[in-house]
Amino acid sequence: MPKMAILNNENYFYLPAVIFVILFSIEGGLIALESDDRICADSSFETLPDYNPDWPASFGIGTKATIEEINAWDIDITADGTGLPDGKGTVRAGRKLYRSLCQSCHGEKGLGKPFDALAGHGDAQSYPFPGDKYAVKTIGNYWPYATTLFDYTNRSMPFASPGSLSADEVYSITAYLLYLNNLIPEKTILTAETLTSINMPARNRFVAEGRCNSK
Repeated sequence: MPKMAILNNENYFYLPAVIFVILFSIEGGLIALESDDRICADSSFETLPDYNPDWPASFGIGTKATIEEINAWDIDITADGTGLPDGKGTVRAGRKLYRSLCQSCHGEKGLGKPFDALAGHGDAQSYPFPGDKYAVKTIGNYWPYATTLFDYTNRSMPFASPGSLSADEVYSITAYLLYLNNLIPEKTILTAETLTSINMPARNRFVAEGRCNSK
């Protein structure tokens, strides 16, 4: 067998680099790795693609979404609190909900196991990153906005039935998690207004990614 056909451990070390060079030698290579300007330009949708002239103006597939249907999906909440629903919650109610819906995954008092820990290191001075890459990331030391904690819980939890919680239940669970991280007093009544006023310890340790300024 010719020597070039033999693949040993030494050859495999260079294989990823060879594949990388081949891909980028092909015109229109990996668009995901092209410049930000190209990505932003491709997402502008200022020009329509060329359609087959024999195609009809519409294929009659589907129906126009109603306002009610759009609102059922349009539930995202931004960092500044835009989209937060009416409602309120308390730490006491959140503690009860957490024990019945969350503790089996996130452990007693949010300390983790079998899944992620949610509580710990609430003090801003205890922020352990990036010095210790294995440090546990929790709500108290790594989550930049209390509002998006509500958003994530509202859309994704509990694991077995995401989206099943009422606004008051999400406010209460959020209140309990913030309390466990020493971020709010136990008597706090959490509403859209009080939630947006909470300054998270990790807030200033994140920066905007700034890839595209969509208009």
